[in-house]
Amino acid sequence: MHLGQDVWLFLSPFLSGFFFVGCWALIGPQEVRGPLDGVLTVQCWYGRGYENYIKYWCRGTTWTSCLVVVTTGSEAMVKHDRVSIKDIHTFCTFIVTMKNLTERDSGTYWCGIDRLGWDLMFPVKVNVLPGKSLHESSLIFTGLSPHTGLCWNKGCEL
Repeated sequence: MHLGQDVWLFLSPFLSGFFFVGCWALIGPQEVRGPLDGVLTVQCWYGRGYENYIKYWCRGTTWTSCLVVVTTGSEAMVKHDRVSIKDIHTFCTFIVTMKNLTERDSGTYWCGIDRLGWDLMFPVKVNVLPGKSLHESSLIFTGLSPHTGLCWNKGCEL
C-alpha cells in the first residue's frame, strides 16, 4: 500500500461518516420487506478481522435508542422471542431472522458489531406488508447501500 492509500483509508471514515476496512467494514440491505405473519431474513456482511467480535441486531430510530439481540463472537445461533441471529465466520456474515411478523415490526433496525470506541453499525429499514402473506417469497430486498459498490459480494475481503 502506498502513502496515498494510507491517507485515504485514514480520512475516509471522517469524510463519509462510515468506517471501512479495505472497503466497507459492515454493510447490509438498505431496506427489506416481509409479509404479515411471515418470516423476514436480513444478511449483514463484515470485513475480515471482525469474525470474533460480538454481532447484534437492534431496533431504534438512532443507535442510542436500540433494543438489542446479541450473539457472541461464536457461531452459535441466539434466539430471543421471534428473532434469531447467527454469525457465520467463514463467510464474514451474520443473518437475522424475524418470524411471525406484525405491522408493529416495521421500523428502523441496525446491524451492529460491538467494538472498543464506536461500534460499527448499518441501518436497515424493515417494512411489513399488510394483508395476506406473500406466496412465493418472504423477503424482498431493496438494494444495498449506494456506497458499497461491488465489495459486498467478496465475503471477508471487504
